[in-house]
Amino acid sequence: MGSRQLVMMGIAGLVVVLATCTGDRGLTGPQGMMGTPGPPGVSGVEIATVTQSITINGTPVTVRADCPTGKQVLGGGFSHVPTDPSATFQTIAQNDYPSSPTSWTVTVASGFVIVTTITVYAICGFTT
Repeated sequence: MGSRQLVMMGIAGLVVVLATCTGDRGLTGPQGMMGTPGPPGVSGVEIATVTQSITINGTPVTVRADCPTGKQVLGGGFSHVPTDPSATFQTIAQNDYPSSPTSWTVTVASGFVIVTTITVYAICGFTT
């Protein structure tokens, strides 16, 4: 057997003994050091909207939604509801993009005369 096996058995026995021992709880240790700051984030997220009734008659129409003061645009989009449901697929979004750090812009067009209500959405928030 040799001393190596006895040492290993001795350590295993010590672990078992320590795991089953109970005693009085010790004092609370001192507070640890402050951790490193987390990565920058986003807060105060909200959706700014602009809704307009427009007539598209061959000339593109642009509508913009702006974020409240101090907030940046994080994303956006649009929806439209034509007064004539058959015109839904006759309206084309030519542009749908952040036109500045604080606004979202959509340009729609059609080869037909279409009366529609368009809503532009700007997803806004504080960035740090």
